[in-house]
Amino acid sequence: MNTPIGRSPDDDVRADENPADTIPAPTAPDRTGSTTAALETPPFRVRPRFPSAAEETPLPPAPRPIPRTESTRTASTPRPTLPEFPTPQGSAGLPTRPEPPPRPGRAAPRRASGPPTPPPLPTGAAPIAKHRIDMTAWLGLLLSLPWTLSSLGLVVMVSTMLGDRLWAPLLWLIPLGWLASGAVIFLAGCERLLARVSLNSRPPSEGERRIVEPVWETVLDDVVVDPRRFQLWVQDTQELNAGAAGGRIVIVTKGALRLPPRALAAVLAHELGHHLGGHSVVLRLHGWYSIPTRIFLALVIAAIGVIGSIGRAIARTGNVFGIVLSLAALVGGIVLVVYLSPLLLLVPVASVFLAATSRMGEIRADRMAAQLGYGPALIEVLGQWMRDSQAAHRPPPSLRTRLFASHPSHAVRIRKVEEYLAGSGMSRGSR
Repeated sequence: MNTPIGRSPDDDVRADENPADTIPAPTAPDRTGSTTAALETPPFRVRPRFPSAAEETPLPPAPRPIPRTESTRTASTPRPTLPEFPTPQGSAGLPTRPEPPPRPGRAAPRRASGPPTPPPLPTGAAPIAKHRIDMTAWLGLLLSLPWTLSSLGLVVMVSTMLGDRLWAPLLWLIPLGWLASGAVIFLAGCERLLARVSLNSRPPSEGERRIVEPVWETVLDDVVVDPRRFQLWVQDTQELNAGAAGGRIVIVTKGALRLPPRALAAVLAHELGHHLGGHSVVLRLHGWYSIPTRIFLALVIAAIGVIGSIGRAIARTGNVFGIVLSLAALVGGIVLVVYLSPLLLLVPVASVFLAATSRMGEIRADRMAAQLGYGPALIEVLGQWMRDSQAAHRPPPSLRTRLFASHPSHAVRIRKVEEYLAGSGMSRGSR
């Protein structure tokens, strides 16, 4: 039986049967044998076991706080009501539960009087909402397919040779392992190893960290992204430069650390634009999957060069055989390349378009830095780079250099940033 708290089953039985009688209290006899009311006490209720109908004096039913069933409630029984709590303002009169006491060491919870408001966005000129791979990254990934497929063909050729002579499962284990290695290089440990070996960089010292980390945090304030995702590294060179490597590393040179905070922030915002646009990821994938093709082409070019040098040495003696040998080496190298991987014929053309895509990525990274409000500072840094190049009396680049250049000229980049600032209505003195 489910009994309400504070009541007993006997109370329910007395309330249901209503057998209570009011009888006078017993009197004590005196010495003469007559009874007197010497011991008068207030009347009290007793519950006879089998009361007779004549002796019963019905009492009004006691109100029950919580009735067990609807059938036991009578018309005279008042309906129980729930306790009322204070009604706060603006709640349309609906009862609310009282707030529980706060736990030790914690602040008391605050109940909002109106609908919840979204958290404020980070402050900045134009906050970047999320990581999004732009069109230049997808185009670069597409143009790197001739390199990747040629490398896959060379890996399959090597695995076939090893599978026939050593172990048959190597025929498919080597190609699958090579394809899966593209994901391994983006692990944190592999990225740090590649940054040390291939880019000659290192984590910043304590003094360098005090210089670059506050500036980096200022740049990240305008971007909705987890700051723990990226790592700052330093390259031991006095040249003014920076770079984005892999999926999480931003590298600055020791020369860039001497820049004013605003100029350094513009450089870091540019590299952050490469990461958010996916440019560094595509560049890392292209560099990794093109390694077999590059090794093969380097070996073929070296063989052609050695044979051609021998042919030229023979030709100096007046023997025509030297010229024939040099031409045979050149033709033989081209035939070998086409026979092993016909897609390698597309590599020169694809490389030109891939370099153009890389230059477009630089323009987009500059634009993202300008969106974050660092356009004027970036123009100052690019102008300093251009003045340094002019002071070094460097010759103008040739046509081949311009076709395969991964970066546009400083003058072109400055012009693009100024056009964006003029089109977006931003002033050059915003930051």
